[in-house]
Amino acid sequence: MAVESTDERNARIHGRSGRVLEKIQDFNGELSVEARREKYAKMKASALAFYRGSNHLFWMDFEWDWRLTRFGSFRTRTWLNGDCHAYNFGAYDVRKRGVIYGLNDFDEAIVADYQYDLWRLAVSLVLIARGNDDLGAKAVAEVIGRLAESYLDTLRRFAGNRKARKIYYNSKKTSGQLSRFLRKLEKKRSRGELIEDWTEETDGRTRFDRSLEKIGEATEEQKQRIVRAFPGYLQTIEKKKEPADGFFRIKDIAVRLGAGTGSLGTARYYVLVEGSRAEGRDDVILDVKRQTRPSAYPYASSEQRREYRRHFPNEGIRHAAAYRALGYRPDKLLGWLELEDGVYSVRERSPYKEPFPTDDLDSRKRFVRMAEHWGRGLAAEHARACRITDYELAREVGKLTDGKHREFRRAVREVALGYADVVEADWKAFKKWLERADDG
Repeated sequence: MAVESTDERNARIHGRSGRVLEKIQDFNGELSVEARREKYAKMKASALAFYRGSNHLFWMDFEWDWRLTRFGSFRTRTWLNGDCHAYNFGAYDVRKRGVIYGLNDFDEAIVADYQYDLWRLAVSLVLIARGNDDLGAKAVAEVIGRLAESYLDTLRRFAGNRKARKIYYNSKKTSGQLSRFLRKLEKKRSRGELIEDWTEETDGRTRFDRSLEKIGEATEEQKQRIVRAFPGYLQTIEKKKEPADGFFRIKDIAVRLGAGTGSLGTARYYVLVEGSRAEGRDDVILDVKRQTRPSAYPYASSEQRREYRRHFPNEGIRHAAAYRALGYRPDKLLGWLELEDGVYSVRERSPYKEPFPTDDLDSRKRFVRMAEHWGRGLAAEHARACRITDYELAREVGKLTDGKHREFRRAVREVALGYADVVEADWKAFKKWLERADDG
């Protein structure tokens, strides 16, 4: 086992790294040893993976950050993704609109100042750029500047109107690599192929393929709990569905393994149900995932926490409310159910669920163009979501940034570049800590 010097020990106990490692251990303390080991291995792989797996550190560090006041106010609160990074955007399908691109993970969603999402997204882009053979400081600065400007320009379009709720981005409304990515998914994926990928025929019945690494066997007790809770889930769907023609008949239940980074180790199931013949669906996979309070919650004021608990009696309600506020034409099967160990969100597993491959952003031009798409998409979803609150986000941000776009871009760069340095330092300390643990 490596011997720790006195200086190293003091730095670990009293310095930034000591606090970070303590927070990581506390946050993941309820995970099983195996799940924690798997999550830590993912976080060790890169600074971006570490960032994705430690959203709670972001909220710890930016709690009541004074820089929010430069371009924010009590009127610039809206529904946030809450863990906004490039890989929490992705493709999914909407009937009559094809495959569209936008935020597709709402586990950490919360109402707060819009800048939190923009800052967290910007930091992720810096980490991606540095990981892609480092595009250079000038190119990275341009990427972040274009993200910020695209966000402001898009938000300005929605000041005083309700058009944001009708905005979506599919292959026809995007360009370059993103448009090609969406067209490729439209051609190569379908619900039938999704079922083929995840299931097999056994003794004349369709069931999940247990040979897949991402599928585990659910116990009989787990299955029975979900079956008993299922009628309650049906009552949470916004447009109530009556289980006619076999629709919603449960065919199989399995444990979903190894999904995500930040949520890795969270209890999660896949439920195979009979689809609606009226909508041309045979079988449907429902993603059933345990929801906990978002990482931002502990850093809210006591008054904000009381308001949160008043509006959201359980985390399934919060998750569904955020999804319906931020998303374009949200999943019709969105809802939640209650099991003995907590509340679980329920949504359909889209066959088109796929993040944009950022490894392909290997040039300044490509990255800048994609940054524009991210800024545009985030602004549209924030503007769409603020109709749920009492605030006019677009109008207020427009007033605060009028004639100050250059200062706004500079502020976003300052946060993104500075905090990316912090994340990389934390990641290195985390890796050293894991290596010491392995030596022991």
